[in-house]
This record gives sequence, structure tokens and C-alpha cells, in this order.
Amino acid sequence: MTYEEMQAKLKSRLKPGRYVHSLGVAETAVFLAERFQADVEKARIAGLLHDCARQYPNEQLIAEAVRRGIRIGQVERAMPLLLHAYIGA
Repeated sequence: MTYEEMQAKLKSRLKPGRYVHSLGVAETAVFLAERFQADVEKARIAGLLHDCARQYPNEQLIAEAVRRGIRIGQVERAMPLLLHAYIGA
């Protein structure tokens, strides 16, 4: 999948404000990668997709994690929002 295809898919799934946030994180990731001689393209993709699972409401995150076989600890049960990182990965 190209970066542009990832952008389009993400835009269709996230609220507009969250999508704009993800674009900004992608730009910041590129800046940091250039500064610290890291892989710019990997950083750009990671920045863009870091919130790709934020479209799930909090009450649905536990069920989605179970469906995907993701381990859920006490902290995640108390604060399901944290599961978006694991589900997104």
C-alpha cells in the first residue's frame, strides 16, 4: 500500500480532527527522523498511522482486543483507551 493509499484509508476512518492530528504527527516524525538520522519513510508511516485504531469507541476496544487475541491487563481493563495502540499495531 502506498503512503497516499494509507492516507485515504485513514481519512475515511477517522474524525477530521484526528486525521489532521495524524498528518501533523507524520510531519513531526519526519523532522525527528531527519535530525536523528533514522529512516524517514518508516517514521512518516508510523506518525501517520499511530492513531489508526482510534475510530473504535472505548466500550468496543476490549471486545476488539479479545477478537484479535490481544492480552488485556488490569490497567487496560480500567482504561480501555490504551488498547488502541495494540489494536492499531
